[in-house]
Amino acid sequence: MMALILAFILLSLLKNALPQDLSERGPRRGDWPDPTLPPAPYPTPPPNKEVVDCPVRLFFTIDTSESISLQESPPGVLVDNIKEFTKLFAERLTDEEYQGGRVRLTWSVGGLHYSQRQVVFSHFSTRQSFIRSLSSISYLGRGTFTDCALGNMTSLMTRHAADQRAALFSVVITDGHVTGSPCGGMRSSAEKARDQGIRVFSVAASRTVDEAGLREIASPPAEVYRDGYIAVDLVDGRPAS
Repeated sequence: MMALILAFILLSLLKNALPQDLSERGPRRGDWPDPTLPPAPYPTPPPNKEVVDCPVRLFFTIDTSESISLQESPPGVLVDNIKEFTKLFAERLTDEEYQGGRVRLTWSVGGLHYSQRQVVFSHFSTRQSFIRSLSSISYLGRGTFTDCALGNMTSLMTRHAADQRAALFSVVITDGHVTGSPCGGMRSSAEKARDQGIRVFSVAASRTVDEAGLREIASPPAEVYRDGYIAVDLVDGRPAS
């Protein structure tokens, strides 16, 4: 799943740095390694073929509320497995040059976890610093206010941005269930994120989900930004092989 998300991010950036004929169709499962991608508002190369910088800001928004933490026994095991999923994902985020050195891709990564409140465990930093910060995530319990978490994510991603050219992506890991919507509701918060140029991937924490809620979070088209992504497939408390 993480490979498909990364493939979309990488290809969308590269194909917009070095324009080709693109259709309006997003990638589908099985399209990799060469899906056709919708155009994105990111850098176009100068005519003299200088190196194009493609900075990417990626933010993880992780649900650690009671509905997540108590899904499996012992309590908290799903949170631990989500942390491992996120660690493996972040390890793939290497700064690299593509297209014979014509495109330079650089990552900064941040994240928060939430229930009724949000805890920022990593402001934007290197992947190494982000991975170290994952250990501070713990079960928050209580209710689930995903709309407030999305609002905080949007603020953190767009406030004091060091590079206004950066491509903005968020990976939201949740079960889609909420216990309240004091910040205007998930749909409204997700739309505000999109209005700020943030493209949001919606990833199910496990197979126990509210699919309608997950689709409210995801950017359109759902075939790209939702597409059945799942972080952890547990069997008897352990990730399925």
